[in-house]
Amino acid sequence: MEWGDNHQHHKPHIHVAYNEFKVSIALDGEILNTGKKGFPNKILKLVAAWIILHEEELYSMWIKAVKGEEIGKIPPLC
Repeated sequence: MEWGDNHQHHKPHIHVAYNEFKVSIALDGEILNTGKKGFPNKILKLVAAWIILHEEELYSMWIKAVKGEEIGKIPPLC
């Protein structure tokens, strides 16, 4: 999770990178930005599942990030 610009980042979201693909996904599942190359649908489904599994942790981390606090890490799916 990245943070630092409270003026642009009003909606809680994560930045995901997979090979050469990048995407920003809101914690409610909305795709905010897929970059120039799109993003593989199969991987989007895995990320959506990961968000659901870690929803409480992600929202807690978002609150810390907005306050400028250290957020730590959540393990990936693989």
